[in-house]
Amino acid sequence: MQPHLVNIVFGKRVELMELQIYVDYKADESYTPSRLAVRAGTTYHDLKDVCVVELKEPIGWTVIPLADQQTGKPIRAFAMQVAVLANHQNGRDTHIRQICLFGAAASSNSSLSSTWQFNTVEFNCFSVIR
Repeated sequence: MQPHLVNIVFGKRVELMELQIYVDYKADESYTPSRLAVRAGTTYHDLKDVCVVELKEPIGWTVIPLADQQTGKPIRAFAMQVAVLANHQNGRDTHIRQICLFGAAASSNSSLSSTWQFNTVEFNCFSVIR
């Protein structure tokens, strides 16, 4: 019975840049997803489609960008859902071997050295480990 769902809930709102799934058409054939929908929101009740992806006999990692195409800004969500809408050869069950979610890289502006200016002689004496 379709669709199969993978639900992910985060403890706080996170920024997501990319979703990667590992599927293998040669090993799984009719169990391999051919159409996926990625949804994000604050709860399961308000999930919105981020993208719908068509897969043509995929083998290995499939990269699905989640960031805005024009601005490159990541999506921000408390909950995410990956829905398998269809399988190859009209299969009923599905095999997704791995799912990886990647967030936005931490900015260097938030580091301690940029917040505090330690440039005294005493600090510089101990800034390098010998």
